[in-house]
Amino acid sequence: MFITQNWQYLTALIAGAFAIWRFLVSRRDELAWKRTEFLFSQAQYLESDPSMREILQILGDKHPKYSIGDIVADDADLEDGEKFRLKNNLDHFLNFFDRLYYAHANAGTLSKAEIMVFQWYLAEIVDTGDLAEYCRTSGFRDVLKLEKLVRGDSQ
Repeated sequence: MFITQNWQYLTALIAGAFAIWRFLVSRRDELAWKRTEFLFSQAQYLESDPSMREILQILGDKHPKYSIGDIVADDADLEDGEKFRLKNNLDHFLNFFDRLYYAHANAGTLSKAEIMVFQWYLAEIVDTGDLAEYCRTSGFRDVLKLEKLVRGDSQ
């Protein structure tokens, strides 16, 4: 009896619930795409920014002149201006990963699966002993935590 007397309201309620559901699904899909775009643009930034690219060459042992040890060692045989420039580039590079850790651990905006895009870079940072030590002593411990997270050792 209730259904036959109020079928218009029930139909409107069902249609409204369906519309809200479709909106939420499309919004979720849109946000997933935006997150993917963000991650890919960040990866592209790592590869295209000149200072980042130079550090990546050094990190991958493909730079013709420098190694990580040249940058982080106190007794390295570099001119002061060049050492300052390279150390600044290295800090810029490590800040990138420090921010990714913040986005995951503090803001909760990036998942472990999303950060896996940067797994190779993080492994190279940790596998380069001088650089891992530099992270520990120069305020980049969160970069090491991020690598452990990606490797699966924590969080």
